[in-house]
Amino acid sequence: MAGFDSRGRSSDLKRHFSTREGMYAQMDRPSFDRIIRTQCPTQHYPPMKVSFLSLKKGGDTSTAEERLLFNAGRDLLFFPFYGLNKSVDQSRPLDRRIYKGSFPTCHSFNLMTRSVDSAHLVIGFSTGPIQLFNPIKREVMYIFNEDRTVDRTGVTCVQWVQGTESLFLASHRSGSLYLYHKDLPCSSHAPHYSSSRSVGDCLIYTNKNKAKNPQARWTIGKSAINQFEFSPDLKHIAIVSQDGILRVLDYPDANHMFSRMKSYFGGLLCLSWSSDGKFIATGGEDDLVLIWSVEDERPVARGEAHRSWISTIRFDPYVHGRLASSEPFEVWADGDDDGDHPMSPDGAVGPPGSPRPVLYRLGSVGQDATLILWDLYENDLLGKQLHSRTGTRSRVSMTVCASRSAPAENQKSNDTSIPDTRQKSASPTLVDLATVSIQALTIEDLNLITPVVNKKIAYEWLTDLVFREDCIVTVAQDGAIRFWARPEQTKLLDAEKTQSKSVENTTDSERQPTLGTGAAVASLPLSQKSGEEEVTISSPGTVV
Repeated sequence: MAGFDSRGRSSDLKRHFSTREGMYAQMDRPSFDRIIRTQCPTQHYPPMKVSFLSLKKGGDTSTAEERLLFNAGRDLLFFPFYGLNKSVDQSRPLDRRIYKGSFPTCHSFNLMTRSVDSAHLVIGFSTGPIQLFNPIKREVMYIFNEDRTVDRTGVTCVQWVQGTESLFLASHRSGSLYLYHKDLPCSSHAPHYSSSRSVGDCLIYTNKNKAKNPQARWTIGKSAINQFEFSPDLKHIAIVSQDGILRVLDYPDANHMFSRMKSYFGGLLCLSWSSDGKFIATGGEDDLVLIWSVEDERPVARGEAHRSWISTIRFDPYVHGRLASSEPFEVWADGDDDGDHPMSPDGAVGPPGSPRPVLYRLGSVGQDATLILWDLYENDLLGKQLHSRTGTRSRVSMTVCASRSAPAENQKSNDTSIPDTRQKSASPTLVDLATVSIQALTIEDLNLITPVVNKKIAYEWLTDLVFREDCIVTVAQDGAIRFWARPEQTKLLDAEKTQSKSVENTTDSERQPTLGTGAAVASLPLSQKSGEEEVTISSPGTVV
């Protein structure tokens, strides 16, 4: 029979789960709960997001210090992070900033300029300003768009341009994406842009005054931008918007739109590049996980396990390729249509001697409070032949037309490019993509992937998911940040726990920290006094 926690909620949430590589276990330490739940966050607050920062001492990576930063309601909190087997005193953050008049919505560390003495953090706010902040020195370095002359809508995503020390991008609910230089000020009046140039349905502007921010403006469609992310080779940028469209453009020139693909219905809320840059995973208001092939410019697989909107989706870079191993398998043979194809445990099929498949691990969380992990194989995702509704194998291509076409009459609401298979029309569906129209794929044309893990792990909706080398980090809107040790870490910590218990049974001397309850809380050194500062945004866009 399920028990109940101190707030009267059922305590039957999952604390461990198994995958091909072993058992993942939720850690009792570290845990971030109490300091957040006293604020009683609501659905009206921006989603909680976490950022990790590793501060290296010189060139020695073994002596790196880690920090954890997250937004919760009106607060921004900065904590030390000691790893999986030590707790943190939640009452003593390194810094805590309380904002009035606006909420922090997103944040990003500059990994190029970090040091033990300094770190550059950009913070986006719900009313439009962007703050450049040094959490190590507790210093506000600059506030961009303070008077809201650049954009009057909320910031949805900020990211430093990887490989640079000074440039970062910020997206807004207006549908615009801005390029900033951290060392340049913003003008006191609205920026003057050069004449625009069109790339698909995007307009690209550059600032006439090169000494002022923003340096450039990209207008992406007509809906709010929800997230953007650079490709691993930094040559492309993928953008998902509330209009349900995934756009992939070259970066930094933005001379060509490589892909423009639409969701089943509703807005796309999140995306993630695979570590090799071959695929993009998206999630959104249609509850679907969709895998897009960058090379083929079309969706190739779908996942249907979520029961509500998907808030965050990520590829796990630490599992990619690791599990494509020794199990025998067979792949589809061309022209073999007898319908009886041996399948290995990893789901790949084909003739003996075929190249080994490469595994992708994908994770997604959403408003159904579940963590879902998916295992994907390259042979399945790159296969040109798909199962059609009649059961035959055929190549389904995306036919590009030269002229604009109106949406099909049987198309689902919101102008979908992946029509509902329950519709009886057998004619192909054309979707207006401003400059080209692409023949749509039905849902059944896409490979169906099934989850390897589907567990409810929180009471409130899950807002963030981070894959680390030693653990998986999940974040819930009620403030619960959970750390799930990977199998190798679980075995190591269990061995330490067994060894510590052995010591306890033989002596009453100083005990080693153990996994579980009863462990000593690691407090901050006296030289690291916790800080709390109240920052007021008295009028929209003005930070005091």
